[in-house]
Formats: sequence, structure tokens, C-alpha cells
Amino acid sequence: MHNKTSLFRNAIRLFCVGLLAVFCLLPVFSPVMAEDILERPDGTVYTDETTGYKVEIHDDASLLEDSQLHALAKEMKGLTQYGSAGFFTTDIEYRSTSALAHDLYDKYLWKQSSAEESGTLFLIDMAQRKIYIYSNGVIYKTITNAYANTITDKVYKYASDRDYYR
Repeated sequence: MHNKTSLFRNAIRLFCVGLLAVFCLLPVFSPVMAEDILERPDGTVYTDETTGYKVEIHDDASLLEDSQLHALAKEMKGLTQYGSAGFFTTDIEYRSTSALAHDLYDKYLWKQSSAEESGTLFLIDMAQRKIYIYSNGVIYKTITNAYANTITDKVYKYASDRDYYR
């Protein structure tokens, strides 16, 4: 019998690899320097000086190793040309995954120092065993609801095909 939590974590890691693939679809206009990625206690790891958009990472469910979080932050940096980007994990019960995603977006990514609101939030809710992507503003032209659903559906299908939920 498989340990479902361990298998679900593997599916989440695959999801993160999928996110990295999404970031590769967006053009990145500036080189990523290791010193640009700064870990701060509030979860902000990078702020684009030109646009004011930022990268927020809060791995409260401790799903990824430090090296994986750092690699994810470097990939997410390219999104700050278009809006803020957030990666959040949680294992605390909330009224719904979508409500949590919207609340996190409002708290950490909405109306940053840029005059225009734009951002994408990736949420892994371990309490509900769900993944959720929320986009708004300019980024929504690329990561629409349909595209976000395609990404999450593929992760769920991958997990289902490998007996993660049986």
C-alpha cells in the first residue's frame, strides 16, 4: 500500500515542474542573478525595481526543499515583467481553496507599487488536497481560467494514473 501523503507530495512536485514549464512560455527580458533573489521573513523573495511587481513564496506546508524553492523563485522572477507572482502552500483548514487563494492574492499580490494590478498566484492546499491557480490583470491574458484548469487537470490526471488517490 502506498503512503498517500508521500505520493501526493510527488504529484505536487510534478505540479511545480509544470509551473516551471509555464514560466518558460513567457519571455524573460533580464538575466537572473543569484544575488537578486533575497529571502525575507515576510515571504517576499524578489521585487522588480522597474515595475514594482514582486515574487512571494510561502511554503507553510513544507512541501519543497530549499533548493527547489530557490529554483522556483528564480523562474518566477521573469513574471515580474507582467505582474506579481506568488507560490503558496498550506495545510490549515480554510472555508474553501478558492476563497483562500483570493484572500492570499488580496493580501500579498493585489495593487502592488505598480499602478496596474496584475498577478498570478499558485496555491497548494494540503488540507483540501487541491491545487489552485488565480490570475488577474495583464498576466490573465496568458494564464486564463481555461489554461489554469488545463494545468491543474493534468496534475490530477497524472496523480490518478499512478494510483495516488486509490
